[in-house]
Amino acid sequence: MRDEFLLVDPVLIEQFTRATLKGLRFALQQRFGDILSLTRSLKIPEDLAGKGYDSARPALTTDGTMSEASQKKALDMVLKSVGVKEAPPLTDFSTLQSLGK
Repeated sequence: MRDEFLLVDPVLIEQFTRATLKGLRFALQQRFGDILSLTRSLKIPEDLAGKGYDSARPALTTDGTMSEASQKKALDMVLKSVGVKEAPPLTDFSTLQSLGK
Protein backbone atom coordinates (compact mmCIF):
# COMPACT_ATOMS: atom_id res chain seq x y z
CA MET A 1 0.00 0.00 0.00
CA ARG A 2 2.74 2.47 0.93
CA ASP A 3 4.69 2.05 -2.34
CA GLU A 4 1.43 2.25 -4.30
CA PHE A 5 0.60 5.59 -2.66
CA LEU A 6 4.01 6.95 -3.65
CA LEU A 7 3.22 6.20 -7.28
CA VAL A 8 -0.40 7.41 -7.22
CA ASP A 9 0.24 10.94 -5.93
CA PRO A 10 3.91 11.89 -6.34
CA VAL A 11 3.14 15.64 -6.15
CA LEU A 12 1.55 15.25 -2.72
CA ILE A 13 4.49 13.13 -1.58
CA GLU A 14 6.94 15.80 -2.77
CA GLN A 15 4.99 18.58 -1.01
CA PHE A 16 4.79 16.55 2.20
CA THR A 17 8.51 15.77 2.07
CA ARG A 18 9.44 19.42 1.46
CA ALA A 19 7.22 20.60 4.34
CA THR A 20 8.65 17.95 6.65
CA LEU A 21 12.22 18.96 5.81
CA LYS A 22 11.38 22.65 6.34
CA GLY A 23 9.99 21.78 9.76
CA LEU A 24 13.07 19.73 10.56
CA ARG A 25 15.40 22.56 9.54
CA PHE A 26 13.38 24.94 11.71
CA ALA A 27 13.71 22.55 14.64
CA LEU A 28 17.47 22.28 14.10
CA GLN A 29 18.05 26.03 13.80
CA GLN A 30 15.46 27.56 16.13
CA ARG A 31 15.57 25.87 19.55
CA PHE A 32 13.44 28.50 21.28
CA GLY A 33 10.84 28.60 18.49
CA ASP A 34 10.60 24.82 18.45
CA ILE A 35 10.17 24.70 22.23
CA LEU A 36 7.33 27.25 21.97
CA SER A 37 5.74 25.15 19.25
CA LEU A 38 6.01 22.00 21.40
CA THR A 39 4.60 23.86 24.41
CA ARG A 40 1.55 25.02 22.46
CA SER A 41 0.83 21.87 20.47
CA LEU A 42 1.39 19.40 23.32
CA LYS A 43 0.07 21.71 26.06
CA ILE A 44 3.08 21.08 28.28
CA PRO A 45 5.23 23.41 30.39
CA GLU A 46 8.14 25.13 28.64
CA ASP A 47 10.76 23.42 30.82
CA LEU A 48 9.41 19.98 29.89
CA ALA A 49 9.35 20.92 26.20
CA GLY A 50 12.96 22.10 26.53
CA LYS A 51 14.05 18.82 28.10
CA GLY A 52 12.26 16.90 25.37
CA TYR A 53 13.88 19.00 22.66
CA ASP A 54 17.33 18.66 24.18
CA SER A 55 17.01 14.89 24.50
CA ALA A 56 15.72 14.48 20.91
CA ARG A 57 18.10 16.99 19.29
CA PRO A 58 21.09 14.64 18.93
CA ALA A 59 18.97 12.27 16.82
CA LEU A 60 17.91 14.98 14.34
CA THR A 61 19.80 15.14 11.05
CA THR A 62 19.58 17.66 8.22
CA ASP A 63 18.23 15.07 5.76
CA GLY A 64 15.64 13.61 8.14
CA THR A 65 17.22 10.18 8.43
CA MET A 66 18.05 8.48 11.71
CA SER A 67 21.00 6.25 12.45
CA GLU A 68 20.19 2.67 13.31
CA ALA A 69 21.28 3.34 16.91
CA SER A 70 18.88 6.31 17.16
CA GLN A 71 16.05 4.26 15.64
CA LYS A 72 16.62 1.47 18.15
CA LYS A 73 16.76 3.88 21.09
CA ALA A 74 13.52 5.62 20.05
CA LEU A 75 11.78 2.30 19.40
CA ASP A 76 12.89 0.88 22.75
CA MET A 77 11.59 3.98 24.55
CA VAL A 78 8.18 3.74 22.88
CA LEU A 79 7.89 -0.01 23.45
CA LYS A 80 8.80 0.40 27.11
CA SER A 81 6.13 3.09 27.55
CA VAL A 82 3.42 0.78 26.17
CA GLY A 83 4.66 -2.35 27.94
CA VAL A 84 5.95 -4.33 24.94
CA LYS A 85 8.99 -6.41 25.82
CA GLU A 86 10.25 -7.61 22.42
CA ALA A 87 11.01 -5.16 19.63
CA PRO A 88 10.17 -5.89 16.00
CA PRO A 89 12.98 -5.54 13.44
CA LEU A 90 13.90 -1.99 12.49
CA THR A 91 12.28 -0.65 9.32
CA ASP A 92 14.40 -0.15 6.23
CA PHE A 93 14.10 3.48 5.12
CA SER A 94 15.69 2.90 1.71
CA THR A 95 12.45 3.92 -0.05
CA LEU A 96 12.65 7.42 1.43
CA GLN A 97 16.34 7.72 0.70
CA SER A 98 15.84 6.73 -2.93
CA LEU A 99 13.27 9.52 -3.43
CA GLY A 100 15.95 12.13 -2.92
CA LYS A 101 18.16 10.73 -5.70
